Amino acid sequence: MYGVWDDKAFKIESGDQNKYQIIRWIGNGSYGKVFLGAIEERYECVIKIFSSFSGCTLKREVYFLNQLQHPNIVKLYDVIVNEQQNKSIIMEYIHNIPLNQISKKLTIKEIKILFLQLIKAVNYIHSKNIMHRDIKPSNIMFNYNNMTLKLIDFGLADYYIQNTKYSIHVGSINYKAPELLLYIHYYTPAVDIWSCGCVLAEMIIRNYPLFEGECLNDILEEIIKLEGTVVLTDFLRKEHVQISRCQALHLVGRKSRSISEYTDPVFQKKQTPGLIHLLKELLEFNYHKRPSASYLLKHITEFFN
Repeated sequence: MYGVWDDKAFKIESGDQNKYQIIRWIGNGSYGKVFLGAIEERYECVIKIFSSFSGCTLKREVYFLNQLQHPNIVKLYDVIVNEQQNKSIIMEYIHNIPLNQISKKLTIKEIKILFLQLIKAVNYIHSKNIMHRDIKPSNIMFNYNNMTLKLIDFGLADYYIQNTKYSIHVGSINYKAPELLLYIHYYTPAVDIWSCGCVLAEMIIRNYPLFEGECLNDILEEIIKLEGTVVLTDFLRKEHVQISRCQALHLVGRKSRSISEYTDPVFQKKQTPGLIHLLKELLEFNYHKRPSASYLLKHITEFFN
């Protein structure tokens, strides 16, 4: 068994489905469908209808959202189980613009405002010893009108307990931390910090995703193009991790590069050394050296200045 949370010990209780109405379809996810809804015909909400194959994901999301109350984390209102045993969750509606659609319009000041909120959300969940494990732009809701950010989708979350073996089959491929790509099961909440680094880099670089590829090896190769082969070999030696000969041939001889080389030339002039240093800290290859969310929150003004 991987991880800490046990879905068998958690039972879902249904609310009153007559309180909610579906207004229109919003989108699809791997778990099912998402609709704009109304609560007693007065308040807007999101109705997330899960497929029959998403039982564990649904339970995780309900359980962990019930534990969390924070201005930068989406609110869970209710859970509905109908007569056919179809399950839905009712959440707050956010007038959202997907981050990857708005990023090219964001100023450095706006990026800082948003990233601070993201780190506040991550610091809060980490203070509860919870790992999100799927931070990416599509799981970050953003209201451009009031510059408010909300972290959503806790279907892959788990409690963090030191020296616990966890599944590496979490997160989206482009946002997976190096330790997941190298099949290290005894990882830490630092996987979320890496993902935050990818999100911040993409807002600054104005290109999605930062690391692109079709498989884990592709992503690892893209990371080494930035970090350099020396960083990888040093990590493998210290962690006693082995990679295949085929992998090694693709990763050998890479020199490290500055993240600033990836950026939009026009936008590059607006960056500060502190912001580039922050990205370097977030995208630290060795997860033992990656800063915690609490450290980032304490020192964020130094990075931003």
